[in-house]
Amino acid sequence: MSLCVTRRWPRPLRKASHLPFLTSIYGAHDMPRSVLCTFFMMLLWMLLAPQALAYAPNAQGGAAPALRQALQTLALHSNAALLLDAESGEVLFAKDERHARPIASITKLMTALLISESRLDMQAVITITDADVDRIKRSSSRLPVGTRLSRRELLQLTLMSSENRAAHALARTHPQGLKRFVEMMNARAMLLGMTSTRFADPTGLSDANRSNAHDLALLVAATRSDSMISVMSVTPQHDIRLASRQLHYVNSNALVRYAEDMTIALQKTGYIREAGYCLVMQINVDGHTYTLVLLNANSAKGRLADARHIHARLAAHVPAPADPIYQQWLQWQAASVDAGTGE
Repeated sequence: MSLCVTRRWPRPLRKASHLPFLTSIYGAHDMPRSVLCTFFMMLLWMLLAPQALAYAPNAQGGAAPALRQALQTLALHSNAALLLDAESGEVLFAKDERHARPIASITKLMTALLISESRLDMQAVITITDADVDRIKRSSSRLPVGTRLSRRELLQLTLMSSENRAAHALARTHPQGLKRFVEMMNARAMLLGMTSTRFADPTGLSDANRSNAHDLALLVAATRSDSMISVMSVTPQHDIRLASRQLHYVNSNALVRYAEDMTIALQKTGYIREAGYCLVMQINVDGHTYTLVLLNANSAKGRLADARHIHARLAAHVPAPADPIYQQWLQWQAASVDAGTGE
């Protein structure tokens, strides 16, 4: 059942009661509790202030009735969906947005966020090892064991082409180690207010990586504020040089490569059998920014068709920016039509 409602997006959690848990996660048992609490409260505010501002209620009113009516008639291939105004936090369309389900490679956005926030040397060379080979789904990879790439290139392939060995290598070589890295993913989700989200691995190959559309919208907001992640996620193609050959990678999202009428600021695709076809994006339509989450579509074409249909309804009902030249042109066009000289 599809719902089209007007409500406000909740602010992320800011509870200081989570700090003892974070203390154990980051292994700082030898520090005084008061010092730790003060430090993490400051850190928590710095991390969450952008999201809190992004989802502040809009006192100017909701979406136009025509847009809400157009969205209400959507028939989607995706079993869960969420569309919201990224600036006001207004939910424009929702479909089973609170049901937690496997999210596949959407997981890699959290992996990328932690790598970016760790401020590691992005030029450091990392070697793909046998530990990075997928033994969950037995998926293939174009990066053979022994491949040596910079951390930046691995992050590029993780976000743009959803390279599983690249994502796993990034987590494995983090200073905290793979196990602690996954714990940090869950701690970061808690900080963002993603209360229905659990991570079990950094790639999304495990169906134990679970979230819902509501939580993933918060993750999109957090990663969109990171310019490196945003740019990498919407790179159409990228070449890497190995020892004996050059590999050409393309973006896993065909909309990035071919939809010239869409302005995509951030995106990530995902698929495993348990999760279906998933897609998250932040798009710009006539100066308005929207967050779109699509989960558990029945096919790759289905999730792209859903995104296309939603974009078309937004483009048809979102008013154009108040550009004086554009407004003058509209007046001239209307006058020309009245005079019988229009197209």
